[in-house]
Amino acid sequence: MLMAAHLKRPAPTAPPKRSEPGSAKETDPRKPLPLHAGARLTARVALAMALVAAALWTAADFLPALAWAAILAIAVWPLYMRGLSAPTSRRRSRRSCSPHWSA
Repeated sequence: MLMAAHLKRPAPTAPPKRSEPGSAKETDPRKPLPLHAGARLTARVALAMALVAAALWTAADFLPALAWAAILAIAVWPLYMRGLSAPTSRRRSRRSCSPHWSA
């Protein structure tokens, strides 16, 4: 069975001891994340823009069809509303609800 090299190493038995801040033995080069509001806002805006870009890229093939669907829906809406308010006869409405064809 093939395994990645990092999965073959045994787990450490005890957590490494943390050095006190300001000591000479501090070797962690990482800096803490910025916690001020401007950085959080910038991160949120960047994430939102990335998600919108990914959504547009995914839906790019469907956007022309969606645009035409919106145009047709707006253009046909007055006819639809006029059709809803038009009076219908009982015989015609009953026949349209029938589950099978009748002559």
